Amino acid sequence: MKSNRQKEDNTLYEEIAKFRKRRIWWAIALVLISTTGIIIPIVPGTLLLLFALALIRPGIMEKLRRYFGLKKS
Repeated sequence: MKSNRQKEDNTLYEEIAKFRKRRIWWAIALVLISTTGIIIPIVPGTLLLLFALALIRPGIMEKLRRYFGLKKS
């Protein structure tokens, strides 16, 4: 007959074993979410904002070109 301590240890080991099986999927999901969070809000978000400003105020792109010293080609 098992004592309560042994039963608790067995259930803990079972939970750890279950988590180890799912661990790789959690890791993949977290990497994908973090990569998406790093890339999408910064680069495309900034570009889309500039495109939106260019559509709203057409002269703003010329002002940005002059500010950054870029010539229209």
